[in-house]
Amino acid sequence: MFWKRAKLPEVTLDDALGDAGLVKARDLARAGDWAAVREMFAETVGDWERRALYANVLGKVDRVWLDDWLAAAPDDPGLWVLLANREADRAGRARGAGKASETSREQFADFHYFMARAAEACERAAALNPDDPTPWIQSIWTLFGHRSGAPFEKRFAELTARDPFSYLGHEAAVQYRTKKWFGSHGAMYELARSAAASAPPGSPLHALPVQAHIEYALREFFWGDNPNGAEQNLEFWNSPDVVREVEAARADWLAAGPPRHPAAPKVRGVFAFVASWGERWRPALADFRELGPVASEYPWYYRGRPAEILRACQVRAARAR
Repeated sequence: MFWKRAKLPEVTLDDALGDAGLVKARDLARAGDWAAVREMFAETVGDWERRALYANVLGKVDRVWLDDWLAAAPDDPGLWVLLANREADRAGRARGAGKASETSREQFADFHYFMARAAEACERAAALNPDDPTPWIQSIWTLFGHRSGAPFEKRFAELTARDPFSYLGHEAAVQYRTKKWFGSHGAMYELARSAAASAPPGSPLHALPVQAHIEYALREFFWGDNPNGAEQNLEFWNSPDVVREVEAARADWLAAGPPRHPAAPKVRGVFAFVASWGERWRPALADFRELGPVASEYPWYYRGRPAEILRACQVRAARAR
């Protein structure tokens, strides 16, 4: 029997997530026009979720433009937010994406060096603008260089006091609480579910338990040599409890109407990803129809080359009836 395949949009993976202002600011940063970026970044004050997205993307433009800004306006709080993100990005690239056993002493040394610089920049940014939650997001990521739990609790409290529903901040906290870092499956799920339970309808925090499921599956089924991992993963994503929680999270995420959050394309990608990973192709098809033209590389990079994985899943979903 033949049927017409669903037509799905071509998707570009870009962490700017289709924000036209951010794309323009990134282009200006690449061109070295720090003064123009300074004005645009200052306009995000008070719009904390968008400011966090801008900081994440602009901090990865590793050119001299921030050094020029530093020379001209060393007490600008926005500058120090971006410097913190730049140094953290440098730390991640210095360490690489390999497991600890595959990472050299030199790589770890560079990682710790840049993370220390990022932590100092976070402190400066927070001191210059005490109301801004954005430095506290990056300050949580800087804790990934050591194992002390006390600073995490303090920094997470500082973040949520300023922005109780910060999506990127809660993402950092969930990662910190994963078993692969400094927590456990229980601690990770507790934080993710608590945040989702307290969030208003339409908040991307409702996706956090789903993201916690992704972390659980990666650790339990694909960590090390597990010949049965793929089968166990498929069983996990199709288990009634997991399907129920994913569907409830999707309903709460959509409860306030079409999401307008700056991270909406990323969250849509999370739901498309987990439906595809569980080979639940009809729900995946619905998610892909909602995805739009732009998505984040997360979480697609967990399965290989993100653009290729996403497109392959789209093709499979398009055959769903």
